[in-house]
Amino acid sequence: MNTPVDRLKIVTAGRSLKNATELITSPRMLELLSELRDRYSDWYVIIDAAPPAFAAEANALTRQTDGVLVVIKHGHTGRHLLSNIVNLVGKERIVGIVLNWFQKPFIASRGYHRYASHSSYYYHAEED
Repeated sequence: MNTPVDRLKIVTAGRSLKNATELITSPRMLELLSELRDRYSDWYVIIDAAPPAFAAEANALTRQTDGVLVVIKHGHTGRHLLSNIVNLVGKERIVGIVLNWFQKPFIASRGYHRYASHSSYYYHAEED
């Protein structure tokens, strides 16, 4: 699939299959990866897959690639899971880490206001 980004094309996985591990480890998949490597030698081929620790097909796929880009969800991916991925894939094969769902820290002030018989609390976010 063509994209508006120079030198970026997308191949989607399609529907979920029960025999995904067999397909990913098949000779045809090896041929596809080899052809992509030859045809797009100056490009990065990115394959979106489940973490190797969770899916057998992803683990098989990592063995057929040149490197792994790990995507972690801020506040949800524990250190133990990241450590397992590093041990499974190998530190030298990890080309980078993407931190997803990171939100800038919220800086706020709190206070209490009283005037005559009225009182109120307020919570105000400070602007950058």
